Amino acid sequence: MSTNTWNHYEKGRSPPSDAVMLKLKKLFGITRDWIMDGSLYGLPSDVQSKLASTPDPGTRTNRPRAVEKSSA
Repeated sequence: MSTNTWNHYEKGRSPPSDAVMLKLKKLFGITRDWIMDGSLYGLPSDVQSKLASTPDPGTRTNRPRAVEKSSA
């Protein structure tokens, strides 16, 4: 799955198809509600615990981009 596709799901631009949701549920135990609005309802308790212990993405800082060395 591309990053762009995942971003469309998270931003509500397009919901995942039923086939995609089935695969995500089998692979990761996540639900459509969690993808679309962050709801923990219906997630297995181990997945809820992992998500609860992960810092909120809004509090993370991006790493500085690598700067190419200029040849002078």
